[in-house]
Amino acid sequence: MERAVPDYPGNFYMLGIIHRDRRNPDIIRQWLEKLKPDVITVEVSRYSLDFRRSAGKMYREKLDGICSCLSAEGYGPANPCFEDLYAFLETPPEFTAADDYHRRNNAFVYPVDMDLFSFLKLRSVGELINGENLRKALTGASENIGTTERVLADLFFHKGVAAFSYDEEMA
Repeated sequence: MERAVPDYPGNFYMLGIIHRDRRNPDIIRQWLEKLKPDVITVEVSRYSLDFRRSAGKMYREKLDGICSCLSAEGYGPANPCFEDLYAFLETPPEFTAADDYHRRNNAFVYPVDMDLFSFLKLRSVGELINGENLRKALTGASENIGTTERVLADLFFHKGVAAFSYDEEMA
């Protein structure tokens, strides 16, 4: 029987994580240091990395302004919804951990998610980070929204943005 994959003189490891889990950077760093891989793949698309590098600062500043305006109403950066949005705009910590390891150890890092899906989800971020939309979501003024969980579900299912660590992959 022929092998579809050429022999590679090494071991293959796969580390599964829950996206946006705050423990990821430490867990990933520990495993990378223990396993010492030569090649790392990360479930993130090049498009999403480029998007965050080029537009992340602009959207964070926009979100800062919205938080400032809504802080008088009791909503600010410490609100879980805003925390998740800020985290969403950052380079995913799992990629940062792999990239740090790559710089120290000359390992190869490859983003392996599909650009099309990232484009489809990220194209509506400007609509998502909108003062009036966020006010409605936070105050329950929208007929479809009430609790924080419903806000986050609305962001994912109606806006296409996963702003929380539980998503349909886990269902």
